[in-house]
Amino acid sequence: MPWEEAIDRHRHRVATELAKRREPWTAAMLQLALAEATQQLVELQATVLDCLDEGALDEDASVRGLARLLDGIELETALERPLEWIAEAAPPRLVEPPRLRDPRALRHRWERAQRVTAKPVKLSLLGPRSFAGMVDDALHGTDVDAGAAAVAEALNPGLRALGEAGCPAVELVEPALLAATPRATMAGFEAVARALYKVSSETQRWLRLVPADAIEPWLGAPPPALNVEAIADVLEELPIDGVILTPEAALAEPAVLERWRRLKLGLVVIPADANTSFRADEALGALAIASARLQPGRLAATIDGGGAAARLPLRERLGLLEGLESAMR
Repeated sequence: MPWEEAIDRHRHRVATELAKRREPWTAAMLQLALAEATQQLVELQATVLDCLDEGALDEDASVRGLARLLDGIELETALERPLEWIAEAAPPRLVEPPRLRDPRALRHRWERAQRVTAKPVKLSLLGPRSFAGMVDDALHGTDVDAGAAAVAEALNPGLRALGEAGCPAVELVEPALLAATPRATMAGFEAVARALYKVSSETQRWLRLVPADAIEPWLGAPPPALNVEAIADVLEELPIDGVILTPEAALAEPAVLERWRRLKLGLVVIPADANTSFRADEALGALAIASARLQPGRLAATIDGGGAAARLPLRERLGLLEGLESAMR
């Protein structure tokens, strides 16, 4: 529908909801609701997972969630308040060199989740190359590589502060690297390295290369299959500890995992689009193959967070992972 009509409809829904309340939501009330929702999410994951995700519940979409942390970014007027988020909105616009408004912002987001559990909690964040490719860049124009480098420099202080605070793991989500040309892919990996520069080695640094993450309204068709063999050596040289891949990408070429000397593999055994007909034992074969190609301690099974591709609620997808664990015993 037209942008103006989408705004009017959404504002009508917001006004109807506010009219039901005796008093408007304050910033403190929103923070309390966010903390309660985060605790519920963490507790739900803790029954199944060893390393939990903080959930990014204060993000309306990954690209806009990151944009709100940066100076130098313009949002559509109706998007300045998360309450007025419109799914069909135009992407954020980069008009000045990006800079984190508060280097502690990522740390605070992680701490909100970590303080309610004894299990390790990781923080997931849209990577610099993907973010640069999703925004309307008025500074660098079509030079996405330059935009990615600028975003990486902006993110680095926040990621370093996150590591210094004791965050056990950080995950950069980079769907744009799946479809980029070889040259752009190399520049994109350089941006990942810039973002993670001097992040504490005590923090596990993961790079997520999963096609389901690329399903966004303004990205068009899904990216082609990832050729891990072509970038296997580059991945080894990055300041990362592990890569999250689908079984199709990780196991396409038998020699790829054997070439890795140190990297860990997070294998997505429950895909985002899993439905009620999915059988947990379907993933056993992939896990067996991967474990035979990697040294002990370098393989982890993971569930896809879902995003736009999710077909089942998170609770049910976690249940599928429990079924897989039982089948492995």
